[in-house]
Amino acid sequence: MNKKVIGTHADSNITRAAAKEEQADKLKEVLKVANLHEVPKQFMLYDKKIYNILIDNLEKLNINHLQDIDIYSLVKIANSMYLLNEIEKSIKKHGIEMELITRDEGAKKIIPSQFLASRNALINTLDKQLTSLQISPRERNDLLIATSTDISNIQMNDDDFQALLKMNDIA
Repeated sequence: MNKKVIGTHADSNITRAAAKEEQADKLKEVLKVANLHEVPKQFMLYDKKIYNILIDNLEKLNINHLQDIDIYSLVKIANSMYLLNEIEKSIKKHGIEMELITRDEGAKKIIPSQFLASRNALINTLDKQLTSLQISPRERNDLLIATSTDISNIQMNDDDFQALLKMNDIA
């Protein structure tokens, strides 16, 4: 049997091929990548510079599955990075140990800095936030493969295509 693999052959009908190409172009416009650089004023963002660095690095990694709805999650990640940076500064300034004066006759005891526990908790939080957006190192490769799939492999009939265009006020 001679089976055609979807998306691997050229259409011999020139008119149909041109129509498919036009549909693909319109579909790409409908499914365009969100502008993640614009953060709504209502979101509490601690440091715009850290947020922009995060977005720039996501773009360098070719992670383009994120949409406008993900901006709040990205703001939370940037805020966690900001807080982690501030904690690291405090650890550098005060050290990893602190002196505690006990109630027993004023004895001194050396204990780990309170900043270490905060840093570790924040690292765990940041890891969960990144994983929730499918940006963990383990998932990065699968994500890149999934998002780089050619749009021509998506099969749609004319009714599906028209419905998508109407949803986005293009038709």
